[in-house]
Amino acid sequence: MYKRTAVSFFALMVVFGMLIVNLSYVLVQNTQAADSAGTKSETVAVSRGGIYDRNLKPLTNTEKRYICYALPSTQALKKLEPFLEKSALSDIYSEMSNGKIIKFNCNHIFHENEIVSVGTVKRYSGENLCRHLIGYLDGDGNGVAGLEKNYDSYLKLTGGKVTVSWSSDAQNRVLLGEKINVTEKNYPDAGGIALTIDRDFQSALQKIMNKSDIGVGAAVIMDSENSEILASCSLPSFDPENVAAYLNKKDAPLINRADTAFSVGSVFKAFVAAAAIENGIESEHYCNGTIHIGNTDFRCNNGISHGKTDIALAMEKSCNTFFISLGQKVGAEKLLNICEGLGLGKSFEYEDGVYSNKGTLPDISDLASPSALANLSFGQGTLLATPWQMAAAYSAIANGGVYHTPVLMNAVLGENQEVIQRLMPDEGVRVISKETARRLDEILRGVVEKGTAKSGYSEKARGCGKTATAQSGWIKDGREILHTWFCGYFTYGDKTYTVVILKEDGTSGAKDCAPVFKTVTEEICEIIDERK
Repeated sequence: MYKRTAVSFFALMVVFGMLIVNLSYVLVQNTQAADSAGTKSETVAVSRGGIYDRNLKPLTNTEKRYICYALPSTQALKKLEPFLEKSALSDIYSEMSNGKIIKFNCNHIFHENEIVSVGTVKRYSGENLCRHLIGYLDGDGNGVAGLEKNYDSYLKLTGGKVTVSWSSDAQNRVLLGEKINVTEKNYPDAGGIALTIDRDFQSALQKIMNKSDIGVGAAVIMDSENSEILASCSLPSFDPENVAAYLNKKDAPLINRADTAFSVGSVFKAFVAAAAIENGIESEHYCNGTIHIGNTDFRCNNGISHGKTDIALAMEKSCNTFFISLGQKVGAEKLLNICEGLGLGKSFEYEDGVYSNKGTLPDISDLASPSALANLSFGQGTLLATPWQMAAAYSAIANGGVYHTPVLMNAVLGENQEVIQRLMPDEGVRVISKETARRLDEILRGVVEKGTAKSGYSEKARGCGKTATAQSGWIKDGREILHTWFCGYFTYGDKTYTVVILKEDGTSGAKDCAPVFKTVTEEICEIIDERK
């Protein structure tokens, strides 16, 4: 759970409710009541408070459009001729005779007394960043999902509006020769909320995922030092302005797969290794492709024999029989203690009052039989975890053994973007020793350099990680769906970033996900270089 360094969010809402009382979120363009005799005004647009990234770059209200207002004069219309099509001019000329204000869409910016361009913003842009985190609005502008729902009242209160006004006679005809006035109040937005998301990282991750063969899945980039979520992507995505079209889609685009629990498979082996090293349990094992535990025969992939293996070689080859044997030696209690410390089976508060999917971690009674423990030892059985959970767990390895609860919220912002509530990462809890984390780092480095994740190797940065091809138990068209993964991290300069890639219904983690890790690594390194 994140720490608050100021007053509670709900107390802030009360304060702002007293300061900003008459701001309603309905995008209206109808003429309002006269401000005074001889003056007419119109609300052009009303905005919600903004949703920003960690550097206060906007994630909403980024796409600008212009509505032009012109006096119904020949002089004004002559100035418009070069910028409008003949058909539009024809319509405008036909409206001149009624003496009303003329309104039309035009990308040219006018700053004339008789013609003004009023900039308005579209809530969601075509880039569609952080769609599953931000959520969407209903037809009346109320938040019904994601951050839009959870912070609905506050985002309404910290929005703004823009109006235009002009002089008119007793018959409400526009007085020519007067000026059109534009009044803005906190428009398009100033206050709102800031996330831990890095807009550049998010944009890069979404582009990479959309170009990849992932199709249905998720990806996460996390700051390994404190588990701040820097980017989070779920595929497929959806259009927030036409949500109804996605409600019955087979691939369930509205689900945030970054916070959905899946079978994890062999990426779990890093945690078995952590428990073994932490407890001084390391030994060699001869893999002949099969191991008999209880009443069950467990196999390596396709029954491949890996021969004599140690913990590093077993991780590189993803040897099931080695880790099943190791799990039996470690025991259920020691293994579960490590898993619980790494956040598996636990929910966390990622928005104010909103909690993540906790996944499923078997308890000690579930692992009473040797075969149940064997299943867990290579990430199968009842174990389920989300990409967010896996990213935080691997971050603990990357940062020297300290686990931090994932963080999404950064700050609550006042009307002038001043920080009125800062939300900080927790102080962290040591789960494994520095020595154990260092040993795991070396092992996971070998997996990327010469093991199952070598398709994720990049010369650009130092990468570590593990692949997985997990049996899901889901049946589609008579076959079992596989969930494929890459979980790991890369170090560039003095910073380390954790990356998790998931493909639902994949072939293998080495084929589906590790190459995406390589692309993410290199793209993020380029972004960092550009910032220097």
